[in-house]
Amino acid sequence: MPEIGASIIQLKRTDKNSAHDNAVNSLKNVNSEIILFPEKWITEKLTMEEALSIIEDLGTENIPYFIPGSFSIQTDAGLFNRSFFVHYGKIAGYQDKIMLYGNEKIHYNSGNIITIFSHNDLKFGIAVCYDIDFPYYMKILAGNGCDIVLNPSLIGHDFNVEWHMYIKIRSLENRMPVMSANSISDPYLGESIWLYRSDLKTDLE
Repeated sequence: MPEIGASIIQLKRTDKNSAHDNAVNSLKNVNSEIILFPEKWITEKLTMEEALSIIEDLGTENIPYFIPGSFSIQTDAGLFNRSFFVHYGKIAGYQDKIMLYGNEKIHYNSGNIITIFSHNDLKFGIAVCYDIDFPYYMKILAGNGCDIVLNPSLIGHDFNVEWHMYIKIRSLENRMPVMSANSISDPYLGESIWLYRSDLKTDLE
């Protein structure tokens, strides 16, 4: 994998009316090729059209690998916790959360496909929050030649020790870099984590 810069942006949670300004301000002066936001940083349900409009209005045309966290996406088939891969400002694919946590099981539909994303010499997967806890998820990504796993998360401060342990274990057992982003809003309080190889230069914003 070529040397590549990556940044985790620990966004505060917000409603959809404030989402644009919140995200754009957080992206100022960030020049990395990979940028990762937290899970469900917009607190409301969105249609696909609303999510695409918000994402495409963020001015990320110069960013090859932008993962704008995840969103609660309402579709005709139900509600999904969905994370998008944005390639130079345009949606290039998405990953639905598969392993739903707690009350998510009541409100959300589970995804059923683990997607491998690829551009140039980089192959990567997106594990939405709780998905990273399960060894099979990373094994599938590693077995398909992924170079890195991106993990938009929303972790309460009281669970940080366990969360960090999962990230370290998944990274070490698969010999693969993992970036995991959390919101800095209360009660989450940031403390995002990454384990990375020497050829992945990572910053935390």
